[in-house]
This record gives sequence, structure tokens and C-alpha cells, in this order.
Amino acid sequence: MAARKAKVALQNEVLLTVGKESSILTLGKNKVEVSADGKTVIAYTNHGVEVKAEAPVAAFFTTGEKRNAASFDLAKDFNGAVLNGVRIEQAKDGHLIITAKDSKVINMPLSEGNESVENWVCIGPSAETGKPLYVAPEDAGTMSWRKAQKYAYGLRCKGQEGVRLPTERELQQMFNNKAQIPNLNTDKWHKEHWSATSSNFGTCAQSKCLKDGTGGAVGKGAYLSVRLVRS
Repeated sequence: MAARKAKVALQNEVLLTVGKESSILTLGKNKVEVSADGKTVIAYTNHGVEVKAEAPVAAFFTTGEKRNAASFDLAKDFNGAVLNGVRIEQAKDGHLIITAKDSKVINMPLSEGNESVENWVCIGPSAETGKPLYVAPEDAGTMSWRKAQKYAYGLRCKGQEGVRLPTERELQQMFNNKAQIPNLNTDKWHKEHWSATSSNFGTCAQSKCLKDGTGGAVGKGAYLSVRLVRS
């Protein structure tokens, strides 16, 4: 691969590496690798990834001269590029916005101690925080509510920053976007998933089945499925 520096924006170096099998765009500490056919996108970032399944992807042009591999538009609010038909933007807060049709987007966090948290799926802005909401690629198992909270806390202590139970509103958001979430455990007796939202004076927590949307207040000692999130 032959690498070339593109521009500097927001005090972050932008580096483009174009190869036969894939192209890599580095925006400061963020890095995005796009396969030659544009079908696989790997985003290496700790700031979140927002995915937009839209087409066609409009290229950025700063000179009026079209470029085959990529084009750049480095503005005040974001850094942007198009690689192999995939539009990549870095928002002002650092999170990535990837616009692509029929592409598999994989998120690979970069921070030390966080390597085991990979392939988390972004389902859009969190209903609570407004930041990109990431859902773990699989359930953490079945356990009581308090054990689930303790489990998430243990992961945070090991460096997996922000890992937690979803709130009730975020759990509803997960149900609304269930088609994007892999490996949902919805067929067994413990088909409901815990939320972090307590009810009934703290004796219960809200739950929801991500298959049919049913659920409600459940005693915290019950064993339900756990799917962690980050935002």
C-alpha cells in the first residue's frame, strides 16, 4: 500500500492508505478500513459509530476534480471522506458517521484493556444520552438484576469504559431495532432482558422481550437475559 497524507483538520492528522484489497482512512485517533468492494467497513474508534444505510453515497469535492479512490472535505464541524463508495465523517465530538448501503460495519474499540469489546452494533443515538448507542454482539448470560449490575461494574473496572445495562427507554430502542442486533436470546423461558430502570420502590426492574415487545416490572431476584450497552 502507498500511503499519502491528505490534510490537517481539527488539529488531527488525516492519513489515507489506498490498497488493492482495502483502503484505510485515519482521522486523528480514529481509523476506518474499507474493503475494495465497499461491503466491509471496520471502524477503529472509542468515540462511537453512527451508521446510515443510505444510497447513493455522494462524494466530497474540494477542487472540482473527481478522484476515483477518495475525496475529502475538511470543514469546521467534521472531517469527511469517501472510500470505495462508503462515506465517512468524523463529527465535532469525535464520533464517526458512516453512510453505506449493504455494507457490514464492525466497530473495534482502541483503548487499552478494551480489546475484548468488539463488533458492538450501533443502533443510533441513545434515547437517554443522545450519543451513539452500542449494543453488545451477544448476551452476557442469564442472571439476577443485581448480579447483572455487578457484572457490568466489573467490566468497567477492567477498562471496558461505559459498559452498562440499558435503561428502559434504551431497551425499547433495542426492540425497535432488533433486526440489527445479532444473537438475540428470545426463545427460552428467560426470554426477557433486564433494563437498568428500577420500579416498585426499588424491589423490581423493568424488562422487555426483544422478540415481541412484552414485559414489565420483574423482581430483581429473577434470572433474565442480559445484553449490555455503551453510549
